[in-house]
Amino acid sequence: MRHPQRTVRHRLLAVASAALCALSPPPAAAGPAWENGRAYTAVLEEAVVETAEVAVGHLQTAMEVAEAAVVAANAALFAARGSAAAAPAGAATTAALAAVTAAQGAVAAAEAAVVAAGTGLAVTTVVAAGAIIGTYTGQLLRGLWDLAWGVVSNATSTQPPGLVYASATPAEMAALLPTLITLGSGLNVASTDFDTTGTPGLVSRDFILQGAHLTLGAARGAAAAHAGHHSEALLAVADLQAELVAYRNTVALFADVLATTVVDSPVAALATARTAFDTAVADARANCPAAAAVACADMHAALDDATAALQSAQQAVSTAGFPASLVGGSQPLFEDLSLARFQAFLDRTALQGAAALPAAEVALADGLLLAAGVTFPGISGLGSAIAAYDALGDTGGAESALFNPSTGTINLAELLRGSATVLSPNGAWLNMNLEDSPVTQAARASVPEPSSLWLAALALAALALAALSRRSFARGPAGGVVSGHAAAQGSAVRVALVVPGDWPARPTA
Repeated sequence: MRHPQRTVRHRLLAVASAALCALSPPPAAAGPAWENGRAYTAVLEEAVVETAEVAVGHLQTAMEVAEAAVVAANAALFAARGSAAAAPAGAATTAALAAVTAAQGAVAAAEAAVVAAGTGLAVTTVVAAGAIIGTYTGQLLRGLWDLAWGVVSNATSTQPPGLVYASATPAEMAALLPTLITLGSGLNVASTDFDTTGTPGLVSRDFILQGAHLTLGAARGAAAAHAGHHSEALLAVADLQAELVAYRNTVALFADVLATTVVDSPVAALATARTAFDTAVADARANCPAAAAVACADMHAALDDATAALQSAQQAVSTAGFPASLVGGSQPLFEDLSLARFQAFLDRTALQGAAALPAAEVALADGLLLAAGVTFPGISGLGSAIAAYDALGDTGGAESALFNPSTGTINLAELLRGSATVLSPNGAWLNMNLEDSPVTQAARASVPEPSSLWLAALALAALALAALSRRSFARGPAGGVVSGHAAAQGSAVRVALVVPGDWPARPTA
């Protein structure tokens, strides 16, 4: 016959064991939903970026020359007008003055074209900077997810003891932007340029800073988990999961900006202005011959200076090689990525490690880890983690499927948009679920949910009641032995008050 008191105790122990086991699920490795996102660096290999940066540098120099030249041409024409007006009557004719005025109008048109192109070049520069720095940051962030959240890592905070995870403040990010520009790009762009170039500049800045902010948060959250600050790690999970949604939207928005940014060339407008200028200068010379008077000779000399200045402006912009666009079309600033080059890049990362990555990307990665105050002992730098992630290859061919089936190519805007709108809804890259991370799972096991806390309380109560019933069965109130019926009755009453359901019914008198 089964002893009623032992039956109660066995059931209590079973409940306690089940409750405690429920609190400690073993962390599992992150699944395939964490894969993809490796074409980011491939489309911006070092040679591609260097070529783009050199091209923008040449454009900036050309525009500086052109701007100075049209100013000089205007000044020379002003002198020519004064000389024509000072010529003796009959020589400084009304026709000569009218011709000089027409020449001034032609130079004004040239100046307007140069100013417009300079404004467009400022937009082009900040969007190009956003494309380079933001894309590099996206790739290094992807490697960081794999290193620090795809497994339980040894991310270690270098900060003084205390709070490990803290979301970076706007002031911290604003102070970090110049460093990101210096480390990630060789372009001549200042932090303020993102504010002064309107919507394209603001979207480009957001693309850079949101990726950097996620990097800091991901590194600090992983370090908090490694330090045993599990509540901080779970706070990081909540912050990062929400930020991924905003970041995904920004990536798609930046892709649109990148695709529609057109590099305005002043070459055609300068050629048109030059034709009108030459016609006006010829009229001025004819109506005030150099031999007619000293003033006319002075006018001719000033017209020569104006012609030389305008010619130098034309030469500067015509040899700079204005690209038609940043991406796509013919002769873009950033060339398209082919499937063959993509696969070759992945193969190189497997063979060369971080040496296969652009130096600026590696420097940017290390700089962001330094800003986060996090290290990975035993790892030379985040570059090795990025390369190791890239070396895994195109998981399931998901990224290759984004390439144009006819041309076998993809441009940077298409790649960014595809990662945000095609890959991400399927749970990859920008739409990963951090609950799948073993870091999150381990933190949740250490910081139970309220329902888990109730289970723990139940388990402890059950263990305590089991011990109490064992003592009560052995001894009565005066130290004597209690009958089995009485012990069973007391235990059953006490347990029924805590855990209703499939337990022995309370005996009746």
